[in-house]
Amino acid sequence: MGQVIPNKPFTGFYQDELGVIKQAKMVNGNIIVIFAFLAVLSVILSGIGLFTLVSLNIIRRIKEIGIRKVLGAQISSIIGLMNKPFASMIALGGSIGLIMGYFIVDLLMSSIFDYYKQVDLATFLTPLGVILFISMLTSSTRILGAARRNPVESLRYE
Repeated sequence: MGQVIPNKPFTGFYQDELGVIKQAKMVNGNIIVIFAFLAVLSVILSGIGLFTLVSLNIIRRIKEIGIRKVLGAQISSIIGLMNKPFASMIALGGSIGLIMGYFIVDLLMSSIFDYYKQVDLATFLTPLGVILFISMLTSSTRILGAARRNPVESLRYE
């Protein structure tokens, strides 16, 4: 049974003839596009939510910003003071997401493939850095607008 039959032609098929490899690459490409779209959409929605939270926080603390400006606080110190709670929330949430994401990706890859390349730390730290940058840019621009406002208008605000 395990002998090679030299005089009988091969009647099977080769994988390249059916385009199996092309189809697999196409499916992988489509999965990448879908996940990239979902990632961009989640970053946009998170930025909108953060902008709303910062706006509500500024409205609540507008008099404090005015008093700090009257007492001589620099705009950069006001921005740093207002950004601190948001930066800590985003860093904590990002760290939890990074750890959980690593284990979920590892679990998913091990359930699909027997042998696969381990995900490196840069794959997770790069999106975390991008998210921190976008969030600080979003909140800083909103806080900068409130900090540049005339302190008299801020103190009259009701």
